[in-house]
Amino acid sequence: MMSKITGLFNFSEDVKKLSFGFFFIFLGYNSIQQYLTNYFFLTGFPRLGYFSLSIIYLFFILGSLISPVVVARVGPKKAMTHAVAVYGMFILIVGLKIPALLYLFSALLGIAAALLWTGQNSYLISISPKNSYGKNVGFFGTLLVLGTSLGIPLFGLLAAKASFSLAFLLFSTFPIFGLLLLLRLKETQVLINGGSLLLIKKTISSPTALKLAFVFLASYFTFGLAIGFIPLDIKDNFGFSYVGPLTSLFFIVPLLLTYYVGSLSDKLGRLPLLIILLAASSVGLLLLFFSTALAWYLLGIILLSLGGSSPIIGALIGDVAESRYLPYLTASVLIAENVGVVTALFFSSLSQTRHIYLLGALVLSAAVAVCLFLNRRGVRALRVDFTREVSS
Repeated sequence: MMSKITGLFNFSEDVKKLSFGFFFIFLGYNSIQQYLTNYFFLTGFPRLGYFSLSIIYLFFILGSLISPVVVARVGPKKAMTHAVAVYGMFILIVGLKIPALLYLFSALLGIAAALLWTGQNSYLISISPKNSYGKNVGFFGTLLVLGTSLGIPLFGLLAAKASFSLAFLLFSTFPIFGLLLLLRLKETQVLINGGSLLLIKKTISSPTALKLAFVFLASYFTFGLAIGFIPLDIKDNFGFSYVGPLTSLFFIVPLLLTYYVGSLSDKLGRLPLLIILLAASSVGLLLLFFSTALAWYLLGIILLSLGGSSPIIGALIGDVAESRYLPYLTASVLIAENVGVVTALFFSSLSQTRHIYLLGALVLSAAVAVCLFLNRRGVRALRVDFTREVSS
């Protein structure tokens, strides 16, 4: 029995270094991101948090248009390590509350994020056996959300008991530990040398990539709600003290399920599981719209958090794209995900009413319909389709 348990966590050293590196990076960044809208609201800048987040994800989209070329030319390791430094600097800048400086570093962070995440998925898939994509991505995702789950309540406690300034200062040091681990990764040569802007255009316009992109746009629309509108909705209905505990569920639930879901997708298939998770998230949004009692709101957040399908996303990209196209499909999916986040932030900042939950439920329902169509095609057919579309 013990040998079976040990075998479940038998990962290569580079998978571990990459996973723990991101644990520290997002222990720092994701924790402060969750408090941005409330922090600036409480300090007299009610829309500054929304503007900063929108700039980050807008430049994440723009950066993703060139990130596959950069990753293909310099390699995923260098792309990641050059991007990490911006994360710690951004956390320090937030505490200064200087709008112009915050906007500048929000833009830089978005570009850095595009390089970091394109490099991450390209690196992880390239060092993973095909029959372990889900398992390795699941392990990575578990460490990622573990850092965030620990960081959110810790940041909230430190800000409440001491000050936001001290919390920002402490959390800005965590990405440094992540950088030290990423620097110890071995170089990977699986990606082709050079890069092609034309290939970016072909990937973005690929019918197969567009269908996948819409699914993940819908999934990350809910993440935009989680970092933008939902913390304010919780504060207005239950009080500020509930923001940390309730929003941390968006990371605690994936923490408990990510490894299991990733491993299960290796056996049962990515798309069937994705359909179930997106449908559950849609129900969760409906509960958030109709609920006024804390218990129902809690259940709604739990169901909504199931849509955090990161192990399936990364593994599905590996299923569909050959290694030479991996950074390009990764980047196109990143663009779609961040369009979802920016769209949610935009509509949330305009209306700031619970009707945004109904829009989210509608978007997720459409994504379920697309997944059903893709599942009928099958992953092997999708791989053939995508290769034909981008190589012609």
